[in-house]
Amino acid sequence: MKNKLALITGASSGIGWQLALQLASRGYDLLIVARREERLQQLAEQITKHSQTQVLVLGCDLSNTDAVDIIDNFLQQRSLQVNVLVNNAGLGDNRLFSEASAERIQQMLQVNVDTLVKLTYRLLPQLLAQPSSYILNVASTAALQPIPYMAVYAASKAFVLSFSEALYAEYKTLGVQVTTLCPGPTSTEFSSIARLQDSELFNSKALGVLSAEFVARCGVKALFANKRRVIPGWRQKFLAWLSWFSPSGVNLAMTKKFTQP
Repeated sequence: MKNKLALITGASSGIGWQLALQLASRGYDLLIVARREERLQQLAEQITKHSQTQVLVLGCDLSNTDAVDIIDNFLQQRSLQVNVLVNNAGLGDNRLFSEASAERIQQMLQVNVDTLVKLTYRLLPQLLAQPSSYILNVASTAALQPIPYMAVYAASKAFVLSFSEALYAEYKTLGVQVTTLCPGPTSTEFSSIARLQDSELFNSKALGVLSAEFVARCGVKALFANKRRVIPGWRQKFLAWLSWFSPSGVNLAMTKKFTQP
């Protein structure tokens, strides 16, 4: 690779796709990882057609327990060093907890928590070996309070936020910048996959739905500005602020109203 390398998980659509474009525009070569390899190839072609950026594609299901080994082996076989790690991949589900499948719950925990932690742990030694390096973990505004009908998803994103901010404090003087991106409702495939497309969360004018491009731009800008956390959009920032001062019962009632299937 001629340039520094950014590794992005969940890059086959939505925020991950746009994060890849943002980092490519800043001169980074890319390793993009997701289950849908054909979508990754389309993204790679789009990027290389308009720039000198090199893009490597790895088709890998991040819900599998061996996903981190597959990624690590891919890097080692090519003697690649990652300078920017973007843990973007995530899964959600919108239904009563008792109606969710055990398989879906396990997949959410594997992708949102286990793979994210293991990949960060595996790559930290090479990130620390460089003069400056970066980790961008994608959480959600759902990380800021419990979310009825999305109990596991919100709890997993609360873990990501807590984990990431602890790492920010641990490594900010050691050359590794850790930033947590907390987007609210965003126009991506996530809403339909998580069964949220008809919920008030994605249809309320009070909340507003952001573009994936805007969210990604905010995330990358915050990362290189050494920010601890970023919540894109003034509405989302205001609602986050409001949730910190509102009684927990009020927050639960409101979030239940917005996410009720």
